[in-house]
Amino acid sequence: TTGNPAALYFSLNAKSYLQRLKGEFNAAVTTANQAYDLVRKANSPYDHAQCYERLWQAYEGKKQYDSVFKYYKLEQEIMDTLTSQDVKQQIENTQLKADIKTAELNQKIRLQKIQARADARIMLRNFILVVVILVFILFFLIFAFRKQRQAKNKHQEYTQKLLTVQEQERSKIAMELHDNIGQNLLMVKNQLSQMKEHMGKTQLSIEMVDKSIDDIRGLSHELHPHILESLGLKRAIHHMLEQVNSISGIYFTEDITDKIDEVLNKDKRIHVYRILQECINNILKHSNARAAKLTINSNNSSLKIVVKDNGIGFNKNLPESKLHKSFGFTSMKERLSILRGNMKIDALPGKGVTLTFNIPF
Repeated sequence: TTGNPAALYFSLNAKSYLQRLKGEFNAAVTTANQAYDLVRKANSPYDHAQCYERLWQAYEGKKQYDSVFKYYKLEQEIMDTLTSQDVKQQIENTQLKADIKTAELNQKIRLQKIQARADARIMLRNFILVVVILVFILFFLIFAFRKQRQAKNKHQEYTQKLLTVQEQERSKIAMELHDNIGQNLLMVKNQLSQMKEHMGKTQLSIEMVDKSIDDIRGLSHELHPHILESLGLKRAIHHMLEQVNSISGIYFTEDITDKIDEVLNKDKRIHVYRILQECINNILKHSNARAAKLTINSNNSSLKIVVKDNGIGFNKNLPESKLHKSFGFTSMKERLSILRGNMKIDALPGKGVTLTFNIPF
């Protein structure tokens, strides 16, 4: 073992320990000094402390307490140093671990921030995309709405022009029938009356001419009610209902506000008259009613017109196309569209029909 100082040291250290246990304290001191001589120049504080421990323990056996205190103190100084170094190392290790954890935490936070920024960019991009899509849809809906409104306005303008032209043509034809053909037939009637004394069969001709004159007057009134222009809408409606009462088995009554001619202009009066004319024709053709009533009231902004009969009614849940075809509602709706009004239908089979119109001034 002489060739290996470390092995020799451990051997001497163990020998000193055994000698002390046997009570060979002088030999233990000598052996401990030999061990110390081997590690004196070595940078091994722990080995030094172990040698000092063997020495003070051996001196303790010899009861040499000054030496015991000397070597015990040397051992404790080394052990304190080693303990301080261990504590410092532990602190450094702890600090290093804390620094590593802090670095890892900072790295994690940086990664989270990077991810958060990436997520924010994605959310912003998606938000912008959604906004662009919504704006596009909004513009498309606005464009479609304007196109639809333009088409509706053009249709209303076309319908109004068409109805205006129809009324103008009706007026011309009615005037032609009344002023020319009616006058000619009246002259024929007068001539036939003068010839009555000389020709026995002229009475039948006169009656036929009278009927023709009445038919032409009726047709002239149907085409264009001149009374509407001369006496107003209320009187024209009253005259129309009087004629219907005289030729049909349905009794019509009326309750019409005096303001109707004040709040409606000429064009609106014609449209209202034609709507009521269509209502009355429907009652005559389809209702099998015994009585009907027309009511017209007004408030500060609109007219309310109610036409009601006690006839056989109909199923108002029929398809709209069939209702319009069967009961002539198409022309009513066209005129109501021009008047910016609306119509409500209340009808049941066997319960009669009630039509309600609201027409703004």
